[in-house]
Amino acid sequence: MEQEHSVRFHQFLDKATRFVRNSAAGDADGQGFRHYHIPFLVSIARSPGISQKGLCERVPLDKSRVSIVVRELISLGLAVNSSTGKVWALNLTQKGMDAYKTAMEITIRMDDSIFSVLTEEETKTFLALTSKISQRIDELSGEDKLKDP
Repeated sequence: MEQEHSVRFHQFLDKATRFVRNSAAGDADGQGFRHYHIPFLVSIARSPGISQKGLCERVPLDKSRVSIVVRELISLGLAVNSSTGKVWALNLTQKGMDAYKTAMEITIRMDDSIFSVLTEEETKTFLALTSKISQRIDELSGEDKLKDP
């Protein structure tokens, strides 16, 4: 990759990350959860009974950070550990399901505003390319993670 392309790619990643974080933070404010809870709410809602290890495979954070966020979700009354054994089984409470629905509304609204400049075909192409790049990153990282569709 040429140097200029590399610089533009990294600028895009930084700008996209900041926009998503700031937009989600603003929308999540006052909803009973933080913007960084969104991927956790989605993962737990889509995989009821998921373990913390399972969350580590879906959320791009280290084990200790996942533990901290899970404790936050439990203390906020959004999730419960319904396990009786050593391995956690996380489920959303009714309050957590409501937060999940709100989180999905925030995500869809944000995605719609970002992708509004693209045609349907351009959006499909973009998502196919980002999926291919994501798979390559997993290969380079030595990870074979299960990803939500």
